[in-house]
Amino acid sequence: MHTLEIPRKRGKNKIIEFPERWEEMTEKQFLKIMELVLAFENQEIDYTDFMTQATLVLVGIVLVDAPRSRRDEETINGNIAILSEYFDWLLKSKRKDGRKLISLNFKSVKNFLPKIKSFIGPEDGIANLSWDQHSKASVAYKEYVKTQNEVYLNRLVASLYTEPKGFDADKLDAISDKIADISKAHKQAVFLFYRNCLSFIQNETIRINGENIKLGILFEDSKEGGKPDGLGLVGLQMSIAESGVFGNMEQVGKQNVYDVYAYLYKNKHEYLEFKRKMKQND
Repeated sequence: MHTLEIPRKRGKNKIIEFPERWEEMTEKQFLKIMELVLAFENQEIDYTDFMTQATLVLVGIVLVDAPRSRRDEETINGNIAILSEYFDWLLKSKRKDGRKLISLNFKSVKNFLPKIKSFIGPEDGIANLSWDQHSKASVAYKEYVKTQNEVYLNRLVASLYTEPKGFDADKLDAISDKIADISKAHKQAVFLFYRNCLSFIQNETIRINGENIKLGILFEDSKEGGKPDGLGLVGLQMSIAESGVFGNMEQVGKQNVYDVYAYLYKNKHEYLEFKRKMKQND
């Protein structure tokens, strides 16, 4: 956290702490930033407005709507501009075809929304998600990316957020209807969280059962959010059930997502090692 000390004429100076990375935001701050992101992406506000409003949110400054002199206005705007430099990590830019493109710089796998209405969300990095939930969420995610139909976004939220007693695939439609009226900021937050978790699984080194592994080898032949080895997640579930390692289809669906990926990784790693040795013997 960054610390800002504001001098006072009387008494102790005021100390304000504000985040220096996404993970240090509160849920309230994060949702407000999501609202600003949507406004920015929809071109309702420009870059300067976004940074100004984001700075006020994250530092916790409330500007009183009162008459000010031009000099005071310039001083306030100047101070906000200086503070906004501490939040340059919110957005990123790149040049394409001679144009500067600005987009959200967000890769965190922290779940900032542990609860939506009465429904319980997954742990950070979907660490406690079942394979069945992951399978349903993956389908909804891909369909939303492809169609931008909010029905699939609602279903994505419903796949990840469950009743306190746990996930029930038969209640997906009912939960989708119940969460349909939550704010766009909430839905955007869930979408980005799951997107980041997919990217984390596919690209980062993960520690499972005391071993560091890279699950990327499972996705080498697929696109974003793709199908390991050309199979869908349901197809993989059927294949694993046939092996009997976790039990039948229903039992595989209840397995932790990382346990299933670790099993798939072990099989793929052994297969690649076998191919390498066979090639050496040619």
